[in-house]
Amino acid sequence: MKQSIIQSIVAGVAALGLISGCSTEQAKPVCFVGTGGFATVYKLVNNPNNCDEDHQLKSELIGGQRFDDPSKPLPQVVLQPENAYAAAAEVSQAQAAGQFSTAMPDKDGICTVQSLSPIDADDVKYEFSNVRIHSTAAVSGTEIMGNVKLTVAGCQADYTFFGIAPTVSCLALDADGNPQADPNLPGGYLTDPTLCDTQAHPELGRATGAPINPAFQTECNPYSGYCVAKGDTFTQE
Repeated sequence: MKQSIIQSIVAGVAALGLISGCSTEQAKPVCFVGTGGFATVYKLVNNPNNCDEDHQLKSELIGGQRFDDPSKPLPQVVLQPENAYAAAAEVSQAQAAGQFSTAMPDKDGICTVQSLSPIDADDVKYEFSNVRIHSTAAVSGTEIMGNVKLTVAGCQADYTFFGIAPTVSCLALDADGNPQADPNLPGGYLTDPTLCDTQAHPELGRATGAPINPAFQTECNPYSGYCVAKGDTFTQE
């Protein structure tokens, strides 16, 4: 089920008919957005309404896409969170759109989107701001961080978020290929952290490792079932 949702989110962004951020000028750095979605972790930083665990988000997939609009001076960005996609009646209701501040990364290889349109998808609402994407030759738009005001079932709180692309599942599936709830972790899944290893494991029948940048330090998040970053800072090059 989670894999079909992932495919639908990525397809939903692509279905807009937008052009991705590929450049023919390979010698010049440009602002990229990694493909395959970002496995994202949220960190609660301000909880003025005392939202309980049932009214918080811990981790999810955020689909991302860069596109070029001839009527706009700078490249555009669309973000589509998994939970918004699941709740929205229309795909467009699950998408936040914004614009890069510059066409090229800054001296540290960072591209910034200061603000994006809000998402109002039934019981979940998002207001993204100060979104930064790591866009260099070594990390081509596959790390993202920023701030978001989240409203879950009417309770609003402020978070920071950090994500890596592409998304890689680390769920421990049952014999029928379905995720298994962790009886000792409410809202969590049973996981297999070795699925996040970028090294091959032929003894486990894996001729290749996870398709994650080997420079990333990762772990398996039991709430989303994705391989996520261990920390919340961009990889040093």
